[in-house]
Amino acid sequence: MKYTFIALALSAAALAQADGFNGPGDRPQPATAAEAANLPDDAEVTLSGYIVRSLGDERYEFQDDTGTLIVEIDDDEWQGAEITPNDPVELTGELDHEGRELELEVDHIRLTQAQ
Repeated sequence: MKYTFIALALSAAALAQADGFNGPGDRPQPATAAEAANLPDDAEVTLSGYIVRSLGDERYEFQDDTGTLIVEIDDDEWQGAEITPNDPVELTGELDHEGRELELEVDHIRLTQAQ
């Protein structure tokens, strides 16, 4: 009985850590700010760089070595993190072409190591 409980607990922990399918097409493609401009609407991408300033209303200016891009980060996506313009981040989200303006609607934000 004791071993069955341990096996069930381990199985539950493994399932909790699993994040579904892991193979081609399951991860957003890495991109730069310049490359993002040429990707289609709703493309899922991951950008690495810096959030350099707030534009108000949950909009920020993101910058990498290739240029800048406007990103929208909902308040709940910050999860209590305090990020400065000197902190390298990885942003994952969906591109949104609003007429001529391009934005990344951020789903995940993660602090990374300096590049």
